[in-house]
Amino acid sequence: MGTELYQRLCNIQLLTAAWKTVQMKGSAGGVDNVEVEEFGENIDANLDDLLRDISDKTYIPKPYRQVSIPKEKGGRRILGLPAVRDKVVQVAVKILIEPLFEKMFLNVSYAYRPQKGPLKAIRKARHLIVNEKRDWITLCDIDRYFDTIPHEPLLQMFTGVVGDEYIVHLTELWLRMGKITGDCTWHDRITGTPQGGVISPLLANLYLHPLDVMMTTRNYGYIRYADDFIILSKKEGEAFRALDDVRNYIVNTLKIRLNPGACVKKVSEGFEYLGIWFNNGELTISNDKLRKLKNDVQQAVRFTGGHLDMDHLTEVTNGIGRYYAQLIGSEKLEMIDWAMYKSLKEKCVSAFITGAVGNKQDLREWLMSVQFLTEAMQERKNILVTEIIDRLRRTPKSGPEAKKASPEARKMIRRERTTYRKLESRGMELIVSKPGIFLGKTRNTISVKEKGKKVNEVKLDQLKNILILSQGVAISSNVIAHCAMNNISLDFIGRDGKPYALLQAPFFQTQQQGDAQMAAFLNGKASLLARLIVHAKITNQMYLIKYHYKYRKNTGDDFNIHYGDSIGNMEKLAGEALELPAADHEILRGLLFSTEGRAAGYYWKQVGLLLNDYISFEGRVRQGASDTVNCLLNYGYGILYARIWEAVTKARLNPYISFLHKPQHGKPTLIFDLIEEFRQQAVDRVVFAMISKGEEIRVENGMLDAATRRRLAEKVSMRLQTVIRYKKKETRLTEIIEAQARMLSAFLLGEVKKYKPYISAW
Repeated sequence: MGTELYQRLCNIQLLTAAWKTVQMKGSAGGVDNVEVEEFGENIDANLDDLLRDISDKTYIPKPYRQVSIPKEKGGRRILGLPAVRDKVVQVAVKILIEPLFEKMFLNVSYAYRPQKGPLKAIRKARHLIVNEKRDWITLCDIDRYFDTIPHEPLLQMFTGVVGDEYIVHLTELWLRMGKITGDCTWHDRITGTPQGGVISPLLANLYLHPLDVMMTTRNYGYIRYADDFIILSKKEGEAFRALDDVRNYIVNTLKIRLNPGACVKKVSEGFEYLGIWFNNGELTISNDKLRKLKNDVQQAVRFTGGHLDMDHLTEVTNGIGRYYAQLIGSEKLEMIDWAMYKSLKEKCVSAFITGAVGNKQDLREWLMSVQFLTEAMQERKNILVTEIIDRLRRTPKSGPEAKKASPEARKMIRRERTTYRKLESRGMELIVSKPGIFLGKTRNTISVKEKGKKVNEVKLDQLKNILILSQGVAISSNVIAHCAMNNISLDFIGRDGKPYALLQAPFFQTQQQGDAQMAAFLNGKASLLARLIVHAKITNQMYLIKYHYKYRKNTGDDFNIHYGDSIGNMEKLAGEALELPAADHEILRGLLFSTEGRAAGYYWKQVGLLLNDYISFEGRVRQGASDTVNCLLNYGYGILYARIWEAVTKARLNPYISFLHKPQHGKPTLIFDLIEEFRQQAVDRVVFAMISKGEEIRVENGMLDAATRRRLAEKVSMRLQTVIRYKKKETRLTEIIEAQARMLSAFLLGEVKKYKPYISAW
């Protein structure tokens, strides 16, 4: 090839084109501290100088500037940054020589190449799994590849392709040039090609090209992205043979080595490649990558010069959209969208309050130009933007509207409203806790008689539930018929708190609903529901702890001392629940219970510290508990359990097909699933209040006595019927429970796009 490439390099048009590429990327400068912008201020003279040095063959690159950046999975990556002038020459050389290498490189190599990239690598892997039925995978990557490539064989390979003596000379200079650290210390480069050099990726692909040839010749399902590669095989023996071939060639021929984590596994077990989690051909995003991308979009939301930096935010979201939106479903993408929305809300409100941005209309226009990754978020963008704008308040509301009622008047009205709502709630529940009671029906009431005398009556138009806590209670068929026809539940609770009978109108499950519940294990909904339930449970536990902290944050006791650590750890675990991979549902169940168990440890620790002044509490015990706190909790959960079951059957769900809890013969495990969302607000809060208020609580032979059971049942029932604020409207916990069951049914049937678990306010 002679000097043809060198002569083509001595061209101002080529150097100008190379400069435009460097300018567009705008990356950091090198050891001479000249940045791209500064180099461009006198670009004609700078390019003329470069052309003269190259033409005279006096061009010598400067040392690389050594910097380190954090890796996604921990540790630091060492980069060698060339000076801007050296980047221009490297880009020019790459323009000349890349076509020579592209003629030689094989289709199994996807990194740093035109018309290739990670998207095509992932699609190729999916093709081999789905279409060619390759059930075994060999996972490999090379240990410190860029830093350990031997120079001599690499330069021999390069010379064999390029041939031009001066281009080889330049490449050797770039390859062997030393590094300068921040303290001006020189470091020789003995092996490796500098990460950060323009020419380095091409050289890295070149050195592994013989491996590509060997693996292709042997007909392996081989896919390489830089130093990270996989081999997909139809049989286990072939997969292990491929691993042996790769290891032998890399060690003995290329004189580098694999990372010790190289392994063979079944594709059905799931695996991660290039940030994508493969689940038998189905693609989703890995937990680490999801966490990073959520952080990336949150950090991309920033205000500069009094305006939202839309260019930077758009660059980040477009980058995610070009890759991940082409591969994975909307579930994980919507999580990234919500992370971006949360950051937009927080930073816009902060910018407005501090005066960094003063015009709401400008903010609205910027926010409306934000491009979310999912259609669902795009469709509701106007609502989301309005929510942010509505939060913009610099000072508390004032004026005539704020003075409609005096504080004293508002307080009195609030007190009276609470009183009458409690009376209303009492009328919704009929609790029977003594033997020998007879329940009969009159025209407008249910009467309660003891030894023939009426001791109580409840109006039929208010009644929602009858709770039987004692044996020896007689109920007329008229009462049963009225309850069945008017959706009034009739619950029988044993001394241990477990419901032993539930009488309801006959709500029958449909085949369509049962099919939808089973299909959830195939379409990913089961895994999503399991994660959402655990996330909601941990969040509600956390919020109840925050509720109690609000009233004792200045006490300085052990509860306060440990509060910050407990809440911080619970927040992390709540996030972890949403991010666990769903490659195998049984494995996911185990991981979720591990996460839930660790969060529960922090929750019950704080509960023990909360109750420490009133009672001894060693921890949560579910079966065979005999201490006061656990007896109260277990009995209260039994009452809640009955309400959940009623809601589930009304929604025509099959109570024996569950998503978080593993189905067990004869046990309604779906009830176990849904109860997790409501334990804290319906029962825990009631029990903690009873103890802290010093109410008389008696335990006899490991069980609550009759009087305690009745008072607890009354308080839990009252709590379930208490009016609370939820989703900007007033409602009752019983109504929320039924709404959640209906939403779950609709989600499984595809009538709604999302299931949103109940998360309480605090």
